[in-house]
Amino acid sequence: MSQKKPNTKKIKPPKGTRDLYPEDLLRQQYITNAWRDAALRCGFDEIAGPTFETTELYAVKSGEGILGELFQAFSGKSPKEVERVKETG
Repeated sequence: MSQKKPNTKKIKPPKGTRDLYPEDLLRQQYITNAWRDAALRCGFDEIAGPTFETTELYAVKSGEGILGELFQAFSGKSPKEVERVKETG
């Protein structure tokens, strides 16, 4: 009887992303909260936009030229499919 080999393929995260482990996450949250508090004290209002937008929005607002720059930076030299991780909470 043959046994299945465990999947040992290492899957790398999308280029430009990384997981934040507890110590790094706390540091990032501290800095983010400090910036947020300073901005609010100076009269700025906080907004939260979507993580991804349609290509059409960028073309209309910034011109067609920015599309190559945005998506080159997003996908790197060899485009791969990515999905946005659904936020919880």
